[in-house]
Amino acid sequence: MLDKDLWIATNGRPAITPGASITRWLFPSLVSPDYWDLRAIIDLARGNPVYGNFRVATAFNAQASNFLRFAIFVDSVATFVNVLTNNELVIARSPDIVSTGLSTVGINFPVAMPSLNDLALLTSNGARFITLGFEASVPTTDWVAGGVDAFLSPEPLPPLPASHPAGY
Repeated sequence: MLDKDLWIATNGRPAITPGASITRWLFPSLVSPDYWDLRAIIDLARGNPVYGNFRVATAFNAQASNFLRFAIFVDSVATFVNVLTNNELVIARSPDIVSTGLSTVGINFPVAMPSLNDLALLTSNGARFITLGFEASVPTTDWVAGGVDAFLSPEPLPPLPASHPAGY
């Protein structure tokens, strides 16, 4: 089991340039993503599942044509330059989530990582780093509000209760 949650973003969302295609984004930014060594995650998990948890920290405003998918990426380099062009480096993702699904603060979207055997195979094929991010379709207008907490943990977390104690 992981000893603690491994945070990568707090209320993060990069600005997205509208366009016709689906674009990949990493937390906290495409220029400087935060990441973990994949082998360390395998060791920390000790044979148990690992989840990427993506929790809405600031509600997204409604943009009718926008949607995103939360994702877990691997790469052989810490800058994740290969992620932009190689679909095989997306090891897990959520279903498409439209803007209205991102309008509730506290809602969590857990994404299960592949089995540890599959992760070990990835490391033997050169994948060394792991990070969290999303794929977004923003055809005309970017969201003007919205932010996500993103972290790895040993279990999928439920959404925050409507009223929760400080520090939850």
